[in-house]
Amino acid sequence: MGPLKGAGAVVRELRQARATGDPFSWVIDATHPFATTVRGQLLEACSAEAQPLIRLLRRDGGMAVASGTESAAPMLRLKQMQDLVEVDLRRRRLLLAIGSRHLAALVPLLPGAVLHARVLPEPRAIRLALAAGIRAGRLACLRPGPLATGGLPGAVEAGLCRRWGIEAVLFRASGGANEESWHRIARAGGLTRLILEAPAAPPVPRGLTHHRLTAPALLQWLGRPGDR
Repeated sequence: MGPLKGAGAVVRELRQARATGDPFSWVIDATHPFATTVRGQLLEACSAEAQPLIRLLRRDGGMAVASGTESAAPMLRLKQMQDLVEVDLRRRRLLLAIGSRHLAALVPLLPGAVLHARVLPEPRAIRLALAAGIRAGRLACLRPGPLATGGLPGAVEAGLCRRWGIEAVLFRASGGANEESWHRIARAGGLTRLILEAPAAPPVPRGLTHHRLTAPALLQWLGRPGDR
């Protein structure tokens, strides 16, 4: 959890494991698709130490099939945040669901939009959102995930969209449950989807989906160094 403190720290961890007679067979890169710094550090360290590296490939949440009861929702994919200057969002109620770190750079790209934001319930995230110009009454602090009562993931976010009268939502193509949740919310509410594409990732020898990575046969194979 948290920052890796550079490729050197990863190298030291790998070498210490070998020195104690319990080396790692594999390193699995399961980082967020937008965590470019950490991905680069893992690749650099593993390449330097000839350490086998596998990357977890997240599936595209946008590929999920909408049910017949959901309304159509426009969708626009963005290569970078600056592409938003080409989108007319004046007087539209927009929810920013990309975290707090990039809000300061993002807000100037959206003149005239009625901005709302969802950030993590952490002091630094709240400070960044307020400093970027998000009004306190348009700021939601919550950690993504299903409700403790067994609700559907994204239920709180869906309620916020209804309460605030959201017309469009900006989120990242991060794969996995979080992206899938935003596609479902947008389709159900007829919201315009503005999707920020993930940056290109450096290639690795292997990339596997969650289901393939956790398949019993593969786990058995990974545990047999002589078969590598």
